[in-house]
Amino acid sequence: MTDNNIVKRIIKLAAIGFLVGMAVGNLIAIIFSYFSGGETLVFAPELVEKTGSAAGALALQTFMSGLLGAIDFGSVILYDLERPPLTLVSIIHCTICLAAYFPIAFYLHWISPTAKDIGLMACIMIAAYMVIWLIMYVRCRIEVREMNELLGADMQAEKA
Repeated sequence: MTDNNIVKRIIKLAAIGFLVGMAVGNLIAIIFSYFSGGETLVFAPELVEKTGSAAGALALQTFMSGLLGAIDFGSVILYDLERPPLTLVSIIHCTICLAAYFPIAFYLHWISPTAKDIGLMACIMIAAYMVIWLIMYVRCRIEVREMNELLGADMQAEKA
């Protein structure tokens, strides 16, 4: 892949990630707010103080959620590299995702910067990352097996 193609792919992935991040960030905020038993808010009340209005708080959270999605999706380009082992690339990508999440989560008051909250969210995110990684791994293995079966069938047909 040429440098130009890599940049285009990163931009495309980041743009998709930005849109997904905006939607998922606000959806998660609504779900957590609903189950907290209090007033249903799409953002932490502290954001209103930061921005001066509910609209400003929603806009800030939406933008920051999009930024998180853009970083997470944009860094998926690491999986296109052929040299590093898959495990190393996965650890690097997970680390990037965590490193992007925590500053944004603190700034948006999704979690407090306590060892308990950091540890809990890190465990939840790593567990979710591992589940998604496992699903993707199994899906790729199935695709490879199907391709190999097709190649095997083609080889048998050529021999006949």
